[in-house]
Amino acid sequence: MTVSGIVPDLPGLEPIEFVEVAKAQYYIEGLAEQLTKLDGGPLFLVHDGHSGTSDELVSPAVSSVRMGGPIEETPLNSLLNRLSKGNHTLRIWDAGQGSDAHLRVSDCGSLEAATREFRDQAEQTGFVGIRARL
Repeated sequence: MTVSGIVPDLPGLEPIEFVEVAKAQYYIEGLAEQLTKLDGGPLFLVHDGHSGTSDELVSPAVSSVRMGGPIEETPLNSLLNRLSKGNHTLRIWDAGQGSDAHLRVSDCGSLEAATREFRDQAEQTGFVGIRARL
């Protein structure tokens, strides 16, 4: 997951951190130019604090939705709400779905649309690909 825009305050969301894409893992660093053109900058990898990716932030939200639970009670939702208070573009994709998975995303123009699309995709396939201007 990447986010473009000014880094928001993250108190209460630890261990989540934003890592400049130039300092992120090689895979993300290689997409930096393309994603910056698409989403703006500055561009950051949303690091879950453990995996070097956003996996431990996104996967629990997908699992919660697939088990009939609300996304609203997940750390991902807390982050989305925090991002919606600024001017950010968020991109979530599953890199395991192919080298162009970051391009095969649904565009969402609001927090509500992003949450709804996340829920729909998670329920239907278990994989999420969204781009949201928050």
